[in-house]
Amino acid sequence: NNIKSKFKRFFKYIDCKQEVKIKGHPIPYGNYIARPCWNNIYLIGDAACLAEPFTGEGIYQAFKSAQLITRSYNERKKIFDSSKYINLLADSIIFENKWAAYWAKVFYMKPEWLRDILVQYILLPLGSRYFMKAMHGEISYSFYKKGLIDK
Repeated sequence: NNIKSKFKRFFKYIDCKQEVKIKGHPIPYGNYIARPCWNNIYLIGDAACLAEPFTGEGIYQAFKSAQLITRSYNERKKIFDSSKYINLLADSIIFENKWAAYWAKVFYMKPEWLRDILVQYILLPLGSRYFMKAMHGEISYSFYKKGLIDK
């Protein structure tokens, strides 16, 4: 409801005269479908619950999962290999999403004062550029795996 009121305030601010119906839908993230394929139907992106849990975005995951389907094509049998697709998802998008979910828990944790201290004085000084690169898909969210987490 708070978001809806902010949108209405924004529309009023930009002097929008047209009646705007505001609708939304939850983003399917933080979970995934264990077997996003059946016969010759393959789910990708949001349909396979692959949205990124840290930012809630999913266009990269949609394109990446489509690319993984093409890599799962068995040239010899002339079919798509669902097991290969599932393994490729597990090794890439799902692996990254699990790490993104870990960092989302840290960044969005309660109480806010503890999160603010952790983020401002420990995580960001140690690696804000790494978080930005991970959010842009340039590096893995597991960049702290051999550093802060293991210590």
